[in-house]
Amino acid sequence: MKKYQRVQFRVPAQWVELIDTISVQTGANSRSEILKAALIALDWMITHEEKNHRIAAVDENDDVVETLRLTLLGKNSPLQTKY
Repeated sequence: MKKYQRVQFRVPAQWVELIDTISVQTGANSRSEILKAALIALDWMITHEEKNHRIAAVDENDDVVETLRLTLLGKNSPLQTKY
């Protein structure tokens, strides 16, 4: 049996709007479903980052459109200013 623990945290209103927008785009049933999916994706990215794999968006022609490095995390993160 899974044990659950309730977690609460404060986020800016724009984050809530973003979560709600993603929920509509994906058909998710709840905000927690979005956050669970985000954590699973982040865990996957960290696993590949640790193996020095590139995380990339690839178009229909298999051309790399954009790459992502997890320097997005931490105190110098661009996420700190964007969100």
